[in-house]
Amino acid sequence: MKRYDTNLKEYLQQPGVDMRTRILLFAQLLEAVAHLNRHGVSHRDIKSDNILIELRPNMPPTLVLTDFGCCIADKRHGLRIPYTSDEIDKGGNVALMAPEIIEQLPGTFAILNYTKADLWACGAIAYEIFGASNPFYSDVHSALKNTSYEEHMLPAMDQNVPELIQCLVQNILQRNPNKRLSPDIAANVMQLFLWSPSSWLRDRYVPSSNEILQWLLSLTTKILCEGPLRVTPDGTMGRRTYTEYLLIASFLTRVRLERIKRALDWIHTFNCFAEQLFQIIQGWSIFANV
Repeated sequence: MKRYDTNLKEYLQQPGVDMRTRILLFAQLLEAVAHLNRHGVSHRDIKSDNILIELRPNMPPTLVLTDFGCCIADKRHGLRIPYTSDEIDKGGNVALMAPEIIEQLPGTFAILNYTKADLWACGAIAYEIFGASNPFYSDVHSALKNTSYEEHMLPAMDQNVPELIQCLVQNILQRNPNKRLSPDIAANVMQLFLWSPSSWLRDRYVPSSNEILQWLLSLTTKILCEGPLRVTPDGTMGRRTYTEYLLIASFLTRVRLERIKRALDWIHTFNCFAEQLFQIIQGWSIFANV
């Protein structure tokens, strides 16, 4: 195994980590979990100590998920493991164990459903990535417990974090896994946020299938024509960096048209909710001034 420069925890302690870099780190983390989930693997011990960072001059850091000592990859049961005895190990870090895992009790028909458990851990780590304390660590003031917290208890993120990403983190940290996006769709939301035409996100514009396919073709062309073989000494390839091309390439290997549409539907629902909330707040302000 190659040697990496640092881990995520140590990297985030350095001064001067800009918002663009933080967004790319979070997108890479979600892409890693989507990749594992697609192949029937659950890491079960995702934490900032187990996320390594590769640094190159003049480009964003490359994120690598490591330490699979607690992972499961069960060909028979997939990510839904029978939990017939408390002797069955639930995984690694208890503080970052998804509610549906830590609260599950053993029984004849009990199941440990890891389908969205790694994604939940990513939501908790998102607070660290965007410059705050992980709300589920015991050394944090007013720390939350994954066994008892409610969604409204989640602390607000820094106001500089884009609202769409804040909403995505809130969704990922839903106690009920049925209310969370799938890892694949969550990763798609971040990829669309980074690379799609702004009108698709901002104006609730619903692109046709042909428009989406043309966009994917454009991304694919850039990957093929400006890929790693054309990397320049300053770490750029055309308008993008090596790290960004890795992220896009990973997205293109798993992309499905219907799943892009589902991600866009969720984004448009978020925008509609944000508009309604803004109108409500405006109404409160007018009422208060009467």
